[in-house]
Amino acid sequence: MILNKLSIYKPILEVENAVVLNPKVSVILLTYNHENYIAQSIESILNQETDFEFEILIGEDDSTDDTRKICLEYAQKYPSKIRLFLHHKENKIAANGVPNGKFNLLYSIEMCRGSYIATCEGDDYWHLKQKLQIQTDFMENNPEFTTIATDFTKLYVHNNLKKHAFNKIVKMELKDRTIEPINIFKTQIKIMRMCTYFFKAELLKSFYPLIMETAGDIQILLHAFQFGKIKYLAIDSSTYRVMNESASKTKDYSKRQRFLWNYIVFIEKAITHYHLDSKEQTYLKKQKMMYQIREYSERKQFLKTNLIGLKMIAYGYFSKNIFRNINHSLRK
Repeated sequence: MILNKLSIYKPILEVENAVVLNPKVSVILLTYNHENYIAQSIESILNQETDFEFEILIGEDDSTDDTRKICLEYAQKYPSKIRLFLHHKENKIAANGVPNGKFNLLYSIEMCRGSYIATCEGDDYWHLKQKLQIQTDFMENNPEFTTIATDFTKLYVHNNLKKHAFNKIVKMELKDRTIEPINIFKTQIKIMRMCTYFFKAELLKSFYPLIMETAGDIQILLHAFQFGKIKYLAIDSSTYRVMNESASKTKDYSKRQRFLWNYIVFIEKAITHYHLDSKEQTYLKKQKMMYQIREYSERKQFLKTNLIGLKMIAYGYFSKNIFRNINHSLRK
């Protein structure tokens, strides 16, 4: 059991509810400091049109804004649908001294009662009302699959710009297909987002992160590849918000480098743990070079930045980031 691996210093409170004990689908909604978005997220799940019962598990991670207050209002208004778990900062898992949401994720998985589990985060939402029904029907008719992802809309918070069917337009993912465990890091993971996922519950119930410093969704997908087929459906079901500041998207150099280094460590462990294809080693090499070029660029070491940039190009690693770093190394 996942709970046996978690250190619970302060009991988690589940708000009183009347949710059915045997729903077909459990929806995990993780939230922290999402007061501007959480209502839309909850509403989008409540509005799902299904011919089966589903439960919504909201993991409220001790927010410092009004997110908890909003979640409590919805839990009281929809007691037959929502199970609200109120977490405490004392239980948060700290990686490199920085608390993260892994405890919330793992605890929520353990509490699910459905045969299937869908996931979302409090700043994202579902715009396709048939999302759960489509994914459940597919899984029921194709038992060899354990995981489903779909296309999504990208919503940029800074200018409110939407890119609908992002994978279709940008990645040219035009058709339904089975996701192959080849070029996982370079290609496959990049077309999937947490707000579109749908799993067999037994798969998630056996999940535990390889390392706590790396995003949970990436690690879940690596875990999923070991248990069965992953299906990509070319339907635009969900809206994924691109925030101005996040762990992976930040103007803070040290945060950006720390995120990349943790990602490199994770890839190394995953390659060994899951016996991944040699192509993943090539991707790992590229990430290490990117880490190096950022270091030299930040230190204004123009010659070394150029040399590593040329080395990357010689290996076939073409990226705008190479030239951005070279230009940055010239700035006083």
